[in-house]
Amino acid sequence: MLITPSSDSGKLTLASQLSTAQNVALPTGLQPNGSAAIDDGPALTAFAQLGAAKLVLDGASLSSGLFLASAGDVEVEGLGDCSGIFQVSGSNNTAIQNSAPGAKPVYDVGPGAVAHSRRVALKNFYLNAKGAAVSTRGDPHTTPGMNGCSSGGSWAMAIHLMNLNDVLLRDLTVFHSPTYNVLLRNIGRTLVDGCKFLGLSSYAQQNHDAVHLDGTFDEATVVNSRFEYINDDCVAVNLPEGNAGNGGSVLIRGNTFVNCWSIVRAYTSSTFTLGSLKIADNIGSFTSCPVILGLWNGGSDVGVPGVANALGVVTVENNDVSSSRFAAISNNTQALHFVNNVWRLTGAAGNMCDLVAASGQTCTVGELRIDGITVLDTGSFGPVPYLITLANSTITHLVIDSVDPTNISALTNNFAAIGTISGAGVLSTGWAIPDANMAKWTPYVSASSGLPSYKNGAGTVVTL
Repeated sequence: MLITPSSDSGKLTLASQLSTAQNVALPTGLQPNGSAAIDDGPALTAFAQLGAAKLVLDGASLSSGLFLASAGDVEVEGLGDCSGIFQVSGSNNTAIQNSAPGAKPVYDVGPGAVAHSRRVALKNFYLNAKGAAVSTRGDPHTTPGMNGCSSGGSWAMAIHLMNLNDVLLRDLTVFHSPTYNVLLRNIGRTLVDGCKFLGLSSYAQQNHDAVHLDGTFDEATVVNSRFEYINDDCVAVNLPEGNAGNGGSVLIRGNTFVNCWSIVRAYTSSTFTLGSLKIADNIGSFTSCPVILGLWNGGSDVGVPGVANALGVVTVENNDVSSSRFAAISNNTQALHFVNNVWRLTGAAGNMCDLVAASGQTCTVGELRIDGITVLDTGSFGPVPYLITLANSTITHLVIDSVDPTNISALTNNFAAIGTISGAGVLSTGWAIPDANMAKWTPYVSASSGLPSYKNGAGTVVTL
């Protein structure tokens, strides 16, 4: 994915040319000598509101809020982690947002087309968002003043961008955001590349997503980035929130995760759909579950599975993850492919793939294909009870091309919820499977005879 600058973003200006003090130590919010720093936010905002501009942060600024032009066409670039912004404690503003100065954005505006403006690019600087909000807890989707929301129902965070054609976030370091690190609403294309999102090990807080995507969007890519102690979803794809609408494609590739909640949570609704999601070549450790499709919350689901095939093709490929669970699914999905993943157990063994919908609901996966999964027991946690568990959920077609059965006791707890089973790797697992589930001509171990078998063209079970 390539996002190119606008042709007229030619007003390159150094922050030091804007009567800024740039006298803050980014870890503390004070001057290096310990005295109070000067707020550069108003001066930086005045320039950024002009649009068609490039602001170079050539030092470190204390800021009560950097408000970019709503129409976008603004680029802010630093000189690495020695340059950037420390958000004023208690400012009650998001650190960086594209809106009128001092504006408190409304979050759940609901479905409806909103015109896109141009682009915003943020590159190569350090953003310490510590203390930006009145409260470090709460939810923006509430009435004003509830759950710690600041005055007017707004919710302070590190970066909030909305209604833009393109967003580029490259080589940023975002530290200790009070809520979301980045909220993107109604964005055409997004590229997050080479960024660091850093929480604190003691900062066990909800609603702390690193990159949060609300509907509507066309394309979102998160690559080559590092996430540490993010106690919520590192990438959240929440289509019913914000402007609410469909999503196009999402790619999450080549990232590193350290003690985070999940790589991704994606959920739809009874109306909205996501075209495709690919999670590939990532490595990391997780306190919950690396892949969450639906509003799964530590074992229970409270969401709507969505229309049929609400999630399109989801591919989970070449990931190396450490956790007690691997994937939790409660959203209707067209196709779900697991390819060459390594799962290192770090706690009491869950199951490789949990399909669990709420009581009274049903989640359906059209095709679930597994072509390479290795479970490594890092302690005495295994074996995993089942490769797949189902409750209030169904799989139309299960394909097992390759599975290492070591540390996995059985295929599933609920064969009745699976339509047909096929694949070149079924027999080698050694798992017994009911004859009724098997596709014709696929070798397997028959649960009725305990012998290697297959079904011929007439559907008759034949012993190998």
